[in-house]
Amino acid sequence: MQKQEIANLILKILGVYVIVQAIAMFQYPVFIFTQLLRLSERTPAFYVSIVVSLLPAALMFGAGFILIRKSDKLAPALLGEDSGNDIQTSKLSTQEIQAIAFSVVGLYIFVIGVPKLFQFGFQIISQPMQMEVARISIRASWPNIISTFIQCLLGAGLFLQAQGISKFWYQLKRAGDERG
Repeated sequence: MQKQEIANLILKILGVYVIVQAIAMFQYPVFIFTQLLRLSERTPAFYVSIVVSLLPAALMFGAGFILIRKSDKLAPALLGEDSGNDIQTSKLSTQEIQAIAFSVVGLYIFVIGVPKLFQFGFQIISQPMQMEVARISIRASWPNIISTFIQCLLGAGLFLQAQGISKFWYQLKRAGDERG
């Protein structure tokens, strides 16, 4: 297999995995929806609850679909810009395989984190601030929000800097081999 084919395949596999994870996440919104249907009053909070519960799964499903459908356009980004025109014809070196692996892991971490950030943001915006319970809930969510934000940054960094990380990793390994 060539670089482009491998990158395409990896992105499609990742897309399928993300969709499977998204489908598994839909059980929570369905449960919320069935519980909310029992309420006689349809307040704005009713609709907000439905949107907040559906948002992460829908975003993940969409991201998985994009990974599958646009894998041919995303593959060059996965391989890095310095691959040039030889993406279609050359074989992969160990360092390039590492860079692809870092990119895939980074993309996965990012795709998993972004829906959570949207959900946190929507929850913060939708909760009435005058209620003490809502304030306590938001304060309790900050560690999760910050860790998810850091997760997204790390995922984006791994994806966007995979070539540099792979070179650094290779240099570390080479330096360790020379000592031992």
